[in-house]
Amino acid sequence: MFHIHYTVSRQAFVHGPLQVSIKGKTIISPQCHIRGDLAPVRIGRYCFIDTGTIIRPPFVQEAQSLFEYQHASNIHPSASTTSNASISRTSSSTEEEFVDTHTLEHQHHSSTPSSTGTFVTIQIGNHTHIGQDCVIEAAAIGSSVMVGKNTILSKRVIIKDCVYIDENTIVPPDMVIPPCTSMCLCICMYCRSLCIYCHELHI
Repeated sequence: MFHIHYTVSRQAFVHGPLQVSIKGKTIISPQCHIRGDLAPVRIGRYCFIDTGTIIRPPFVQEAQSLFEYQHASNIHPSASTTSNASISRTSSSTEEEFVDTHTLEHQHHSSTPSSTGTFVTIQIGNHTHIGQDCVIEAAAIGSSVMVGKNTILSKRVIIKDCVYIDENTIVPPDMVIPPCTSMCLCICMYCRSLCIYCHELHI
């Protein structure tokens, strides 16, 4: 489904746009790279992806792990976007994008480095802000999440709702960050609960 009320910079790089879905009121800044050629990328409403950020689906080694990561989050944003290449915009009543199976299989086999694993869908919830020059390889990012600039979310990280991640933070692989928490420092560690601030994150 192609929504018309979002903004993708002409200087952004959207790879595999057929597998990238973006809901309304979301902004993709210049020099961002979205790797939809590896696996589907789903971004919710009212999100902001700042300059120079790379969003790349994570790689999972085993089929069992793939099942776990696909069901680890309740985030279900879906829609579609355009790149600086010409893409026609349409609309439909469905909430999800359906892509030709043959096309997806071809892209999957061409992008998977090993027969023992696969790239999995990355999902980003609503009202989420990702700062400048971040590298995002998380499996799921919840709603009302603030990610500071120069942050690295390593492979298969799962971030729940209402989370604040400070600037220059490195979140290690396979980490699950609970809701209403603040993470900081170079190597990610728990700072404090954000429960009393959660209502402000939804404004």
